[in-house]
Amino acid sequence: MITDPNIAFVLAKRGVKGGYVPCGDKSISHRALMLAAINRGTTVIRNLNLCDDVMSTIECLRKLTVEVEFDEQSNKCIVCSSGYTAIENLPVILNAGNSGTTMRLLTGLLSAFRGNYVITGDSSLCSRPMKRIIDPLTNMGAKIHYREGGLAPLSINGSKSLAGIRHRMHVASAQVKSAILLAAIHAYNDTIIEEPYMTRDHTEKMLKAFGVDIATIKKKGLSVIELKEVKELCGDRLLTIPGDFSNSFAFIALTTLIPNSSLVIKNVGLNESRITAMTVLKEMGANIEYIEYGTYVDTEPVGEILIKSANKLQGREIEHMYIPQLIDEIPLLALVATQAEGETRFINCGELIHKESNRLEEIKNVLTLMGADVRIKTVNNEVDLIINGRTSLHGCQLYSEDHRIVIMSIIASLIAHGSTKVDRDKCVNISDPDFFKSLRFLLGGNE
Repeated sequence: MITDPNIAFVLAKRGVKGGYVPCGDKSISHRALMLAAINRGTTVIRNLNLCDDVMSTIECLRKLTVEVEFDEQSNKCIVCSSGYTAIENLPVILNAGNSGTTMRLLTGLLSAFRGNYVITGDSSLCSRPMKRIIDPLTNMGAKIHYREGGLAPLSINGSKSLAGIRHRMHVASAQVKSAILLAAIHAYNDTIIEEPYMTRDHTEKMLKAFGVDIATIKKKGLSVIELKEVKELCGDRLLTIPGDFSNSFAFIALTTLIPNSSLVIKNVGLNESRITAMTVLKEMGANIEYIEYGTYVDTEPVGEILIKSANKLQGREIEHMYIPQLIDEIPLLALVATQAEGETRFINCGELIHKESNRLEEIKNVLTLMGADVRIKTVNNEVDLIINGRTSLHGCQLYSEDHRIVIMSIIASLIAHGSTKVDRDKCVNISDPDFFKSLRFLLGGNE
């Protein structure tokens, strides 16, 4: 880890050089583990992301008596399960830590199993909205108790008599969609979900990898997902997790912003629902190309991304329909926008308020402290984030407990003048345990 900000700044001035192989995709890792937990057989998962969030999922599954072991020499995770009966009738308290994915997806999964389960988490997670999953799951017949305002801890009285539903998504959220789909695996009759805006489809692809009959069609401007009734998941599986695009995007942004830089990212996931941030960056003037060369899991595309320093960046308007696909990359895109000519506007991005922190306010606070022109504008309950560039950033002391904000702050410090100190930097382990090692390597800090 580069601890001296002045040394880091000097290294950054040389430019980013080399190749980078990201750790496994966090979102896909969660889903692979949860489906492996109810799959009757042995599931071998290669390239699992061992960040803090995924470890929270693993510890929850172990408390549910699922066998999860690691073979470090071959970078494999081995999950052995007797299937549906493995986790029934186990009254346990599960700690999801800081992981909203763990809490929301496990709530959906456990709603369909006999037993009494309690899912809690840290103070940040227990302040995040859960009614968005509770309401559709309750409509399926789930029994979930919660604190006032739809807050965790959540108490789940599992039921074997859930019914499939037809649900139109009111909040564009892959976690909400996934909670419904995981509950629907065990429901009698089919489930149909209508999405006005495209969200990550890793759950749909992972369900296919486990043999579930699920299809998505485009119909009258909607994505319509239909999951057929499932009797049982069974059979040995081998899954390989592609590299995490969201973690890679920190280095895409850094390479774009620092002169004399060139980077190749290998074995990275190129799922259409994840790479919108790269498309936005290209439209702003970034020098990016990608090559798709295969698939992992079930139709998860993987390939290489080639990035060079941008000559000139131009601000742009980012429409609301793209926000669900950018939700983890908006902090870094906001940072890039401070170095672009003109205005960049993220339209109706209020969902950022409900992440690990009020991410909208934290983006504004951090970048404003560093000298950027950032505003939040609210009209008729629609919240826009507006950045005016081009700004010369300066160093300062920054604090956040949100891993995405901390990563944005560290990347910002490498293009800012003067010294920057970022507190709570260890929270990057929530999503990327290799972040500092990779940063040091790409900046030539191993010399």
